[in-house]
Amino acid sequence: MKRQRCDDYTGPFTDGIDVSHWQGQIDWGQVASEAPSVRFAIVRVGDGKDVDRRFAENYREVQRVGIRRGTYQYFRADRGGVFQADLLLREMEAAGGFADGDLPPCIDWEGGSDKNLRGGLLDGDDDIPIEVVAEEALRWLDRIEQALGCVPLLYTGQAFHWLISQARPDLAPAFARYPLWIAGGRTKALMPVDKRGRGFPWETWTIHQHSARGSVPGIEGNVDLDRFRGDGDAFAAWPAPAVLDVCCCPCHD
Repeated sequence: MKRQRCDDYTGPFTDGIDVSHWQGQIDWGQVASEAPSVRFAIVRVGDGKDVDRRFAENYREVQRVGIRRGTYQYFRADRGGVFQADLLLREMEAAGGFADGDLPPCIDWEGGSDKNLRGGLLDGDDDIPIEVVAEEALRWLDRIEQALGCVPLLYTGQAFHWLISQARPDLAPAFARYPLWIAGGRTKALMPVDKRGRGFPWETWTIHQHSARGSVPGIEGNVDLDRFRGDGDAFAAWPAPAVLDVCCCPCHD
């Protein structure tokens, strides 16, 4: 059964990167001065209950050098969606908060790793039912939206291909309202599809991670490369709604 199709978008892009502690200490000044095409950087806040040891440094430095910043969190379904969302909110607050112009936070929902998307899709006693995985992811997304007043991103690839191939397309539409950061495909994004090969639940993507082996001045070793679907003007205007003047610390609910 067909699980993905190549998106045929050939329009303009806006380049960016995503980083974590695996990139070591980044010279953000050099990134800004020698890689002017890098317009945004999405920084990992952590993995499940664990905080990335470079998050606060990277999060502050990206803003300091004038690169538009975002943040993402590797999702672990067994840790609970609200728990992980609150961790992200606390770490963002401690590192300077959510500022006007920042990109919406992103849930990194991947497949193939223990305790995140395995649920019911692979054999084993530790599997989490896919309904529970989807429910916890939606709780994360709702928590972030309610706290920050913006619609979060959803990063995925094979995850939704599995979801659809396991005859549970009824679970997918709930995620369609969240902008897609798609992983997969070097020149064209590989989009999840329904049984007829149609885009499902997304017709288009917002960000495409097209390489895990990029090279950027100021960063030693490989770095993930991303593209926003649109030119610089479109990127500057996204997301359209203004950032609300809210505190992102969960203690102020």
